[in-house]
Amino acid sequence: MAIAKLPLTPNGAYSSLSSGIDDSQTNIAIDAAGAFADPADTDEQYICVIWDDTAFAFFAEDPDHEFVLATDLTGTTITGTRGQLGTDPAAHAAGQRIEAVPSSHIFGIIQTQLQRRGRHLLIGWLEENIASDTVVTMQYSGTAFTRRAVMRRPGSLTGISVFSNTARTAGTLTAEVLKNGSGTGLTAVIDGTNTTFDTTDQNPGLDTHVAGDRYTIQLTTVGFTPNATAEIECTLEITDD
Repeated sequence: MAIAKLPLTPNGAYSSLSSGIDDSQTNIAIDAAGAFADPADTDEQYICVIWDDTAFAFFAEDPDHEFVLATDLTGTTITGTRGQLGTDPAAHAAGQRIEAVPSSHIFGIIQTQLQRRGRHLLIGWLEENIASDTVVTMQYSGTAFTRRAVMRRPGSLTGISVFSNTARTAGTLTAEVLKNGSGTGLTAVIDGTNTTFDTTDQNPGLDTHVAGDRYTIQLTTVGFTPNATAEIECTLEITDD
């Protein structure tokens, strides 16, 4: 599958089945192609969901909803691979809704694109039972003996995210990226606005590194609660030159 760009269709394209289908048909006739892209033309397959929108407000409520991988669009007929993403092929009546949706299939393409473009996520920073009004360097890869990630090649620091498994009720928790022990100024903050999650991005070239440079994450809390019960996780994004 080509991944030069993202699939075009999952932007609200929808229609209805113009005739019913059984649990094995791969050609699905719809009322109007509308905004659906042709995956054969673009070489970009995408996921559709079929469900009874007259009986259920959301597709996940329909026990017979089914994900289909669209592989071709000819006129108003979608050809697809049935029973995707853990759903079972099922019979669907004429008039049921078919809708292009974001999915793990799409997110997998995004992840591949990011990797091919030299973007990488550094996961594994975790700190438990953090005290209020303190400064601590986070553990990395689940061990107190490792608190830094060593860069393998030149690149840039492009993002940080912070997550707390327990919602903040008071104070702030600031996660800052340090390079070789010095602050970069790139932070994500748990506060009254972002009570469990925050993320910050920046353009490549602002904070650069070379092979052998080390990144750590420093947590600073000011009147932060809950503290003894909070588990704090952080992720960095880096971009290769």
